[in-house]
Amino acid sequence: MSIRINVPSTRCRAGTTIAGSVSLHGDIDIDVETITISLLARCKTKITRNSGQSSVTNRGRATLYYERRTLFKGPHTLHSAHEWDFELTLPARCTGRSQDRFTEEYRRYNQDPQQELPPSFQSTNHSFGWSADSFIKYELEAHLSRCKTFAIDMKANKLLNFVTTRDIERPDPQLKRVPRILSCSSQILQTGREDSALTFKDRLEGIFSRKIPCARFTISLRIPRVAVLGQHLPMFLELDHDIEGSSCPSPPLVRLKKISVELGQMTDVQCIREEILREGNEFRSWENSVFLSACDFSERMHEAPLVTERMDLRTVLQARIGGYQTPTFSTFNIRRTYGFVVKLTLECAQKNLKAEYRSGNVTVLAAEFIPSEGFASSSTQMPEPLDREAIAPAYSANPDEGTLPSYEDVKVR
Repeated sequence: MSIRINVPSTRCRAGTTIAGSVSLHGDIDIDVETITISLLARCKTKITRNSGQSSVTNRGRATLYYERRTLFKGPHTLHSAHEWDFELTLPARCTGRSQDRFTEEYRRYNQDPQQELPPSFQSTNHSFGWSADSFIKYELEAHLSRCKTFAIDMKANKLLNFVTTRDIERPDPQLKRVPRILSCSSQILQTGREDSALTFKDRLEGIFSRKIPCARFTISLRIPRVAVLGQHLPMFLELDHDIEGSSCPSPPLVRLKKISVELGQMTDVQCIREEILREGNEFRSWENSVFLSACDFSERMHEAPLVTERMDLRTVLQARIGGYQTPTFSTFNIRRTYGFVVKLTLECAQKNLKAEYRSGNVTVLAAEFIPSEGFASSSTQMPEPLDREAIAPAYSANPDEGTLPSYEDVKVR
């Protein structure tokens, strides 16, 4: 005999009505007191410090939402298979009734008890001397309680993939200007020698002579501070010639040789210290890098584009954040933020110049757009994601390690 949860789709969002059923399977008689279905949303963090042969583990817990419905009430003996339908609607905001008393020392976390529900999330990190686990889990749980004293109850769990949405159709990217000052000295910078090659005499003069033409300029990168999952990132290169700091009056010819774009994932977690002599919260942060896009013109410099006063980088590479990423969020004990790292290799007068740009914090918005008034209505089915990558990855089964368990039917032993 086993109990199962049946839903057409595990993907849901705020305002979604989850319509499904709880079914009892088997060919034996079973005494039943009650059958309930619960919808639970919670976030959990765990930090373990290792020092020699001992370790200390601290945890943080918060209930985001909880609802329970009774589908069957006995006592009664059920024969063969049965099925009970249910409908549960997810709200837009937290209505949790219990959480640890987290402090807000660094203003990184959101302590509003009615904050918007965060997306499903899981992240772990293992470093020298410490490890951290965190997850945000949405779960359906069916519970069958037995009448007899020593009878074993049955449970079944099914994980839900909760996704958030954005209410701004075309958000402002809020481009941030990050400048880098570069300089180049070469005989090729002389007027009329832009396309000539360096001779042996030119190289010697470059070592011993002080009368070499010098070009000084600023390469600025306009990088977005707001991005949308699955959409191409608007980035621009700008060249500003410093006439006063240069010995050549005309702007130099600068070509884009290489470019790479990476996404930095910053995760912050906090736990409640359970040690007697150490009060307050414990914090940990870590960062992971995700490659987004790159372009290399090293083997085809004749195609390398010139850096102009305003160059749209979308003409040479299509960088975007994959839909499988989690939008920026902050909740009671977990925060996820992002940042871009752009690396450039430029060629000026047959010399390579390198520059690196960091965006700082970037707000990443959800891929799906729904107007704010759309949350008032519930729907029994979720639309397909814009990108198949938008579906969250599967999680391994071990709740004690801070990861989300997979669904398995629970059978009577």
